[in-house]
Amino acid sequence: MSTLSLADPVGRGAPNREDDVVAYQTFAQSYADAWGKPSVHPGRVDGVAGGMVRASIENLQRLVNGGRQLDGRIDPGGFTERAANRHAAIADRALEWIYPFDGPADRSYTDGSMRTFNARRGRYRAHAGTDHWTRVGRPIYAIEPGTVIRVADFYLDTCAVEIEHEGGGIARYGEVDCTAHLTKGNTVRAGDTMGHVGQMRYADGTPFMIDGEAIAMLHFAYFAGLRTGALTQTRRSRSSVAPSGRAHYRRRDLVDVTRLLRRAPYPTQDTRSPHHA
Repeated sequence: MSTLSLADPVGRGAPNREDDVVAYQTFAQSYADAWGKPSVHPGRVDGVAGGMVRASIENLQRLVNGGRQLDGRIDPGGFTERAANRHAAIADRALEWIYPFDGPADRSYTDGSMRTFNARRGRYRAHAGTDHWTRVGRPIYAIEPGTVIRVADFYLDTCAVEIEHEGGGIARYGEVDCTAHLTKGNTVRAGDTMGHVGQMRYADGTPFMIDGEAIAMLHFAYFAGLRTGALTQTRRSRSSVAPSGRAHYRRRDLVDVTRLLRRAPYPTQDTRSPHHA
């Protein structure tokens, strides 16, 4: 997709020079299409910073700024421009992603259920990723090349493997079996087996169940790599925020990559590998 390069600010209280507005409108159209975010679409490219352009900028900021800093304005070299271009780079790289399973998950992660990104989790929290329900022990494959930066305890006796992928984005593969052999510093290629789906258990060993069914899944979350610090944030003030106003309690560069995952092909035998270095 296109990148954004402004000479002067665009948006609320900005000069809104025609050339810059055209540059923004062109970028926003490609962003809306690549990410599946119609709220960012600015309308036709006409160089006029009207209501649709102002709404587009605010909606773009919600997505690239973690739901914060919604000033309706993009400054050359400012955070919104840099974050938008990082998102553009992620969308381009995602054309080479593969899906982390060798076939579909058992249940949809796009149907508006609790498995989807931004789904309500309790009174104050929003779901910070997508849940790919499947069987215990199913292999999980790296979506693209990268380096393991952290392996740590996650939910209910499972672990999370965090991989900084090429381009700077960070994927968190959660609910992974804790006997995974990957450790910090290991490198992976696209299609490498980076773990297996773990069995979530309570402290007494009872399996995690929903409506009488024992549940296993890959929890997948993606971060743009624009912030520093732990991916999980316990303070709302440091968290990204869903459109509902609920906090994800995750770092503010959390990204909804649902559309990018949906178009990723399943790994083939040629790309799938148990190797890691």
